[in-house]
Amino acid sequence: MKIHHLFLSILLIQTAPAVVPWTPAQVEQPAALAAQMKEKTGPVIIQVGFETLYRSNHISKSDYAGPASTAAGLEILRKKLSSIPRDADLVLYCGCCPFDKCPNVKPAFTLAKDMGFTKVKVLMIDKSLNDDWITKGYPTDSH
Repeated sequence: MKIHHLFLSILLIQTAPAVVPWTPAQVEQPAALAAQMKEKTGPVIIQVGFETLYRSNHISKSDYAGPASTAAGLEILRKKLSSIPRDADLVLYCGCCPFDKCPNVKPAFTLAKDMGFTKVKVLMIDKSLNDDWITKGYPTDSH
């Protein structure tokens, strides 16, 4: 009987929908962010993914904060966020893989909310930064 309960628990965990810490209103679409970037006071944009991705191509005016799926990356992000006003418009993105599989966005968003940011959003990179941003002609930089 115990094995049956264990199997049921594992099955429920595997089939349970992923819980996201943001609301639909806290998800920014690429076209909307690109339009906001044209304004004089656009949002603070931080890439929370892998450094190789940032160095090859990243959203213009974005800052790199390290992979938020690691303790070291979260600490870099914490330091970057510490000097930003808590009511600033903040957009976090990764772009390493499809949005629903990204290991970096959830921990970054959770940290920003825990630090008291009231206008934090995540950028919907449905497939990859290349497919959803670069090929659409939105502003990019490389280092």
